[in-house]
Amino acid sequence: MQKKASIILMHGALGAGSQLTSLQSRLSVHYDVHILEFEGHGAKSHEKSDLTLENLSAQLLHMAGSDPSRRPHVFGYSLGGYVALYTARHHPEILNRIMTLGTKFDWNPRTVSEQFSFLDPEKIKNEIPQLQHGLTQLHGEYWEKLVHQTRRFVEHLGQNPAIDASFCRDIKNKVLILRGDKDRMVSEQESAEMAAHLPQGHFANLHETPHPIERVDLDKLFQAIHDFLSLDSNGQ
Repeated sequence: MQKKASIILMHGALGAGSQLTSLQSRLSVHYDVHILEFEGHGAKSHEKSDLTLENLSAQLLHMAGSDPSRRPHVFGYSLGGYVALYTARHHPEILNRIMTLGTKFDWNPRTVSEQFSFLDPEKIKNEIPQLQHGLTQLHGEYWEKLVHQTRRFVEHLGQNPAIDASFCRDIKNKVLILRGDKDRMVSEQESAEMAAHLPQGHFANLHETPHPIERVDLDKLFQAIHDFLSLDSNGQ
């Protein structure tokens, strides 16, 4: 009996593996699906973590390399997609096809200031109680520490974006860049342009889809992933 192809799922910033269990169940009919929960997040929120792109990539490599005979596909939501592309560029022999959803590529100090000013525990407590509740559910008492770490992470990325056009031109994997057409954090322009720089890049919008993973239609997402993984070697 032929083995199912492997897929690793990765969550976004401030996210957790539990946000991907429904997608895992949907994909598991056809694939061998594993969720990578980053250190310091969710069930691992109590673990000591170093929130850097290099460390996140190392965690992906550790999971992907557990069975050297199988090159897993990778789906990364938001930050997870950034980690997947970063890893594919530096370790092209480890990963197979890459799929991203809601991944931001336009990083500079202005976008950090405009879109991530909410990354302040006191501001969240005083002004965004629903976000505090959600973060507490995901990360327990460690949510404030994670917010501080994430703030430092995005500020560093704003000053030193790791992925640009020249970086993408060296990624040889087949890549699908997905974006929700109602996403207010990630623009169609930045997503489509990044896909165009990838030698085997594809771009698609998901209809009536906002940024939060909890509000993504799993049927649409599953179909986009399954169709992409079903492409033959000529991309048809």
